[in-house]
Amino acid sequence: ADPPPPPPSHFFETSAMLVTFVLLGRTLEARAKGEASDAVHKLLQYRPATATLLTPDATSPSGWAERTVPSGELQVRDVVRVVAGEHVPCDGEVVGGSGEVDEALVSGESTPQAKGVGCNVVGGSLLLEGSLHVQASRVGEDSFLAQVCRLVGEAQGSKAPLQLLADRVAARFVPAIVLLALLTFLTWYACCVLGAVPHAWVVRSSPALFAFLFANAVLVVACPCALGLATPTAVMVGTGVGARLGVLIKSGAALETLHGVTCVVLDKTGTLTHGQMHVVATRRAAGVAEGELWGALAAAESA
Repeated sequence: ADPPPPPPSHFFETSAMLVTFVLLGRTLEARAKGEASDAVHKLLQYRPATATLLTPDATSPSGWAERTVPSGELQVRDVVRVVAGEHVPCDGEVVGGSGEVDEALVSGESTPQAKGVGCNVVGGSLLLEGSLHVQASRVGEDSFLAQVCRLVGEAQGSKAPLQLLADRVAARFVPAIVLLALLTFLTWYACCVLGAVPHAWVVRSSPALFAFLFANAVLVVACPCALGLATPTAVMVGTGVGARLGVLIKSGAALETLHGVTCVVLDKTGTLTHGQMHVVATRRAAGVAEGELWGALAAAESA
């Protein structure tokens, strides 16, 4: 006689796929957080690693002694020297010198701003021309760049109204589903023990395992994972992509409100455009040689 077939093995493929989708959602959320973190790191690159600290020195012809220090060690009321081509290491007030500063990082305005004694400058802005002595007013976590980075982080952690609603629903829905699955298990187990279920149904498994299959089906089908993953993942992706493209979203609530916006008003150039002119084509007048044209352009540019 042929040997009896081996007892069938149970494989909970639905539960395995559920865990897979949950882990996939967590992976997407972590990746979105990473994109926002990359955007923050790019913002921090505008802050120079070192600064030229000025200290009073009666023996020096200029009255100042220069010393290079890490920008993170600057204190309020320290005076630093910034020359053309350098980024301002801290927020402060100009106490000496003059120059033109590119503040596109702050205002989006591409036109350089003239700065002199008494003017305020923002850390991370680029000095294009001149030389400035800047007295620090805000350093470290109080600086403008640090506040921008903190804003991005808070936007990542904030919850949109829809997400709050989903959390409230999930907080009541999950216990209800677990209770329903438990009742399902007890009902089917009691039916198996009392003989209300055909014996052929449970001949190859124990009553407990048979009842667990139905309880597991209820738990998997009614799982509210989408409520807990879809909204936070959308907020993470939206704020992360926005930060990478230079758009800082204040909170999840602002991102949710944005879907109803029908008109956006921009007050100046440089917000959406680069604001930097460049030559796209040249056309010579009749009788003007090419060398003569380039010579006139070079003279005009150097004037």
